[in-house]
Amino acid sequence: DAHNQYCDSGAVSVEVNAAEVQDARVLLAVQDIPVLTDAGHQPAKAFWDSGATICLCTHDWASRHGLSGVKASIYLKVVHRVSEQMDSKRYTFEVVDVRGERHEIQAFGVDSISTEAEYVPSEELKKDYPNLTVDQLYRKGGDVDVLLGMDVVGIHPVDVSTRGHQRIVGSRFGVGKLLVGLVPGDNAQQVNATAARCSQGTWTRPTEGIDRKSTRLN
Repeated sequence: DAHNQYCDSGAVSVEVNAAEVQDARVLLAVQDIPVLTDAGHQPAKAFWDSGATICLCTHDWASRHGLSGVKASIYLKVVHRVSEQMDSKRYTFEVVDVRGERHEIQAFGVDSISTEAEYVPSEELKKDYPNLTVDQLYRKGGDVDVLLGMDVVGIHPVDVSTRGHQRIVGSRFGVGKLLVGLVPGDNAQQVNATAARCSQGTWTRPTEGIDRKSTRLN
């Protein structure tokens, strides 16, 4: 179909980008980003997931921001290469980067994605990264509202530097830079199994907006 683009998928995985290590924590690429709504810019806690093939958002978050969505289905690969259909809604919204440019997101609705525990950086970690601000090292706890997959890889954070199992990534959104990887702490995080499974689904989606140039807000 010339009017549709097929988003392929990888194998379904129940646990993604998560780890549980004693006396340590794995920081994922999670940050607050502004979403353009009828009420102006509203924050969303977003998870940049390089292991996902599509974007997700929670129904609760979408409802709170006046997004009605349209009926949509994705197809999940299960045993013996049989596809399983899952029906939900597709929500369309725009995220706004630090330059004021808007980027359209089409996300499949799920009940929940993940919950990130608060992370307060130690004094030692602050000394290790003097070029990062406390805001860039600190993580505010709360439910993840949006998962941003590889179908929007053009706006994903990019690697800046790596030291051991810690990496600084540069983001076009929010506080600009994030520290990800293994850090001192005692709280691990695991992505909701249903959300992880959905993120590996396939769907047929309209092409309008996929290659659309970003627009600057007035």
